Amino acid sequence: MTTHTESPSYDVLIVGAGPSGLATAVAATRAGARVLVIERHEGTSTFPKATGVRPRTMEILRSWGLEHRVRAGGADLELAAAVSATLADRQQQDFSLGVPQPGTLAELSPSTAAVSPQDHLEPVLLEHLRALGGMVRFGTDLVGFEEGGDGLTVRIRLAGGHGDQERLAVRYPVGADGAGSTVRRAAGIEERQLGSEGEHLAVLFRGAVEERIRGRHYALHIVTSPEPGVFVPSGTPGRWVYDRAWSAEREAHAPPTPADHARS
Repeated sequence: MTTHTESPSYDVLIVGAGPSGLATAVAATRAGARVLVIERHEGTSTFPKATGVRPRTMEILRSWGLEHRVRAGGADLELAAAVSATLADRQQQDFSLGVPQPGTLAELSPSTAAVSPQDHLEPVLLEHLRALGGMVRFGTDLVGFEEGGDGLTVRIRLAGGHGDQERLAVRYPVGADGAGSTVRRAAGIEERQLGSEGEHLAVLFRGAVEERIRGRHYALHIVTSPEPGVFVPSGTPGRWVYDRAWSAEREAHAPPTPADHARS
């Protein structure tokens, strides 16, 4: 059964409440648009995910009065990658991540890049959006939409296909729902594969990693032994992500254990 309620209507429907979707919603709401964000998950991210916030983004966040709040959830790090055999071994090399250094930016911008985990950034954006009057509905899927009149009629429902569908009138949809975007597919926009980095396993943990790196505070710590992997500082001291390549075929019969990662 599908309900036929088309009120209230919105100027913009944004599908996806990650940083891109929430930032778009804030910008549209500040410009006077009536905005609704829907997100299939039950809340903001519980995993750090991406941690780098580029200078232009920080300029925008600064204009919204959010720069200090965003930086408060991160750390002051060298925006580069260090390479060593293990965390405890001597550093072999480092290389840039393509982010201008603060000294280079000083004459161009009042802002610099930040390192702020996604599970900190998203709640900051969400709180600001709600304070502006923007609406967010978690646990909600986009089913599809049809064009007509001055905009679209979109069909949404509770995530997982539960419950009746609800119809809303909107003027513009925004797809901020990732590589498998429902909006993209519904609009008939094809996806072009450009290759893959393969599958990875990422583990969020707390530990005294700082004792091993001995003051080398980089955004990425790449290790080569006993196998290639990367350690990423993710917010407060002692909070890290360890990421390595994952092979389902190789590890199907022996899934990794916490002890395996402790030895990395």
